[in-house]
Amino acid sequence: MGQTTRSVRPNDTIATKLAPPCPPVAPVRRERLFRALAHGSANGVTLVSAPAGAGKTALVASWLASGAVAWPVAWLALDGHDDERRRFWTGVLAALARADPSDAGLAQLAVPPRGRIDRVFTELVERLAARTRPLVLVLDDVHELTDGAIHDDLAALLRHAPAALRLVLIARADPPLGLERLRVSGRLSEIRAADLAFDAAEARELLAAWGAPLDAVDARELWRRSGGWAAGLVLPALALRDHADPSAFVAGFGGDDRAVADFVLTEMLAGHPGDVRRFLLRTAVAEELTVELAVELGGRPDAAELLERLVHGNALVERLDGGRDGYRYGPLFAGLLRSELARTAPEELAELHLLLARWHERDGVPGAAVRHALAASAWELAAEAVADGWLRLLLDGELELLREVAERMPPALHRRWPEVALACAAAATAAGDAAGAATLLARAEDAAEDASGEAAGALPPARALGFARGQAVVELLLGRVCGDVERTTRAAAVLTAGRRAVPSGDGDAALADELRVAALAHLGATEAWCGELEAAAQRLDAALAGARERELDAIVLLARAHLALGEALRGRLVRAADGAAAALELAERHGWDATPAAATAQAVLASALLHWDRTEEADRVLARAERTVRSSGEPPLRALVALVRIGLLAADGAWDAAIARLRAAEAELRSWPLHAPLRARFAAHEALLRAARGERAEAGALLESARAAGPRPEHAAALGRLRLAAGEPASASAAVEPWLEQTVPRAVAVELWTTEAVARDALDDDAGACCALERALALAEPDGFRHELLALGPSLRDLLARTIRAGTAHRSFAGELLDALEHDGARPLALPEPLSGREEAVLRCLPTMMSNREIATELYVSVNTVKTHLKHIYRKLDAADRREAVRRARELQLLAPSRDQTYAQVG
Repeated sequence: MGQTTRSVRPNDTIATKLAPPCPPVAPVRRERLFRALAHGSANGVTLVSAPAGAGKTALVASWLASGAVAWPVAWLALDGHDDERRRFWTGVLAALARADPSDAGLAQLAVPPRGRIDRVFTELVERLAARTRPLVLVLDDVHELTDGAIHDDLAALLRHAPAALRLVLIARADPPLGLERLRVSGRLSEIRAADLAFDAAEARELLAAWGAPLDAVDARELWRRSGGWAAGLVLPALALRDHADPSAFVAGFGGDDRAVADFVLTEMLAGHPGDVRRFLLRTAVAEELTVELAVELGGRPDAAELLERLVHGNALVERLDGGRDGYRYGPLFAGLLRSELARTAPEELAELHLLLARWHERDGVPGAAVRHALAASAWELAAEAVADGWLRLLLDGELELLREVAERMPPALHRRWPEVALACAAAATAAGDAAGAATLLARAEDAAEDASGEAAGALPPARALGFARGQAVVELLLGRVCGDVERTTRAAAVLTAGRRAVPSGDGDAALADELRVAALAHLGATEAWCGELEAAAQRLDAALAGARERELDAIVLLARAHLALGEALRGRLVRAADGAAAALELAERHGWDATPAAATAQAVLASALLHWDRTEEADRVLARAERTVRSSGEPPLRALVALVRIGLLAADGAWDAAIARLRAAEAELRSWPLHAPLRARFAAHEALLRAARGERAEAGALLESARAAGPRPEHAAALGRLRLAAGEPASASAAVEPWLEQTVPRAVAVELWTTEAVARDALDDDAGACCALERALALAEPDGFRHELLALGPSLRDLLARTIRAGTAHRSFAGELLDALEHDGARPLALPEPLSGREEAVLRCLPTMMSNREIATELYVSVNTVKTHLKHIYRKLDAADRREAVRRARELQLLAPSRDQTYAQVG
């Protein structure tokens, strides 16, 4: 009996190929791309085309899992085994039959074992045309199909597709299916690599989903380095799960990461012929490629055609944006290619860097010329490029490159190239190293005048002019980092002298003009830190306008950050925060998050958030500034960062840590002419912190000493609060009264009037208390000062409630404050109202089983006196009863921990 020939049934296909993959973690909901897929499914055909690791399959699978598609979905995951016509159509029929089992006609279709299969194709089209309900067919990894017959079948299906069929094609490169016709007819929707790239917010969500919840700065940096490429985010996220120092990992992440490199080599490079791989490796050394440069680097006359093929083939090559003529590789892909070339052909890599250094020097692009010369260790070429272009690099915000010049270039070159010493001096000032900068400036001046030894003689006129400008720039920066307004003013005068119109095409005159704008900005920044706020605002406004006009974004950032600083020092919190946010947006756009100017804006924003009592947000923002000022930034910036950190530590009740931070900051700032309000704020903080630790006498002596050196309202505000806490309301009022009607920083004015209000209340002066509180609210509400009021805790609560009942012009704001005081009982007090000596004695008895009568007997007082002390203790500790008073006292370290707590700490 002969064998029975049977048709190839759909159930011959492996079941796992017929279902969308389940993501290993919760997928990121990418609503903008979900909308694009929904639009495509309504259109008829959607092409998702992007390189390996771009997140194509994950996107479509998560879209389907979201429930956004109400129709049956057929899924077929293709591989090399499907690159045969019968096997391919068997898989398609299996997917369709599984998607809608109720469609008997689809379930009956089968591929014949021999002969033509055109009839099956015709039957499929007819069966789909008979459907009234749409059906989605997803073909994943279409690039696995190379059989021309399959391409012809799919092209025919696209041409004759019934209205019910919605096709989604997922591929690493555009399949040859006649897509141009669909594109022209408007029936094709496309999602490409640029669309799939994660934005900063999506990247942070993806990293968290994969177990790497980075802070905003590290997440943005990893996103920037990855170019938003999904694999470039997920692979480092896996490595980050067990990494002790995420920030260090992110800082070092790049082309030498083995997991990412292996992925690229196996998934992306292996599919290209050897000559194309060589072209990719050689041309990736350049940051950007023109066709001419690609020909030079790649050694191929057909570079233009090859680059276009790579763009369309999703090889992580993209055209430059902004209408510029050229190409670039994704940042992570480029780094991986460079690392691979360094591993396999280091001599070739050095030659390419040298070629690029000379190319960019001829084109007048100093940054690229210096970078590639340093990479090639071509010191003379690097020195020449630095000498010609370091002022331009400074104006363009290339501080990291100048630091690299200072770290890598041999100091012996300074004799021949004194401009290099000037550039290194500028880098030192950015790091806050005034002594190092002064030494380098002196070395440069000696070399420029020396006509003997290794020096080439006195500088020729063209270099002498540039050197004189460079001298003035370093003097300007040194004056700023030393807080020397006179020195900065003298240097700025040199740079701003003889202002004139700049002829078109006169590069030297244009540079001089831009240096004038920079001089205004740096002088204004110095004046702002030294407290000359009006003069600073005028110069910074002029610098901001000039920098915008000349597209000097680094100077725009500097001016905006210090204008925000001036607003903060005046107490205009809203304007300060808005200005700081605008500065940070610009910094993030350029990758300047870790510059001193960005740190200034971060410190200003964190300060505003602290005043608004948004301490968690303030902590996150301040951490970014702290990371920067560890290695750069002038002393007053470090002072502001320290003050905000001290305020946050105090708000958490971490008084010892706050005092330690204060001590470290004072040691750093001893020789700097710190703005008087900032210096006074240090003394006020220390006094309040000492009092919080029970060192009341030392706190008072410290304030008296500070006042003797020069009385400030900050001292008076702190002294008033100390005396309030000591139960001396009359003395508290006397301390603040001389400053109440003076012009003082807004935050201090709020503290002064709030202290006066609480003091008047304690003196039973209801009218005076309400009047003083009304003044405090009037000062605080426009810019939202909350921290200064809430720091008084329970002593303000009853007065606020009475003021609201009596009627206030600030009902809403006062209500918010009262609500915070009533519902945030767990908040640590920056300065709890200290207990009197008798109250402390009663408090020490509370953890025992002693009754009120027994406590009275122990202390030789009446029971009524004990009850009065208990009432005061409960109010000062914001406690409802004896048990809560003991708990709060232990939290505030007013009582020793319980035995259980002690054992827990030891164990």
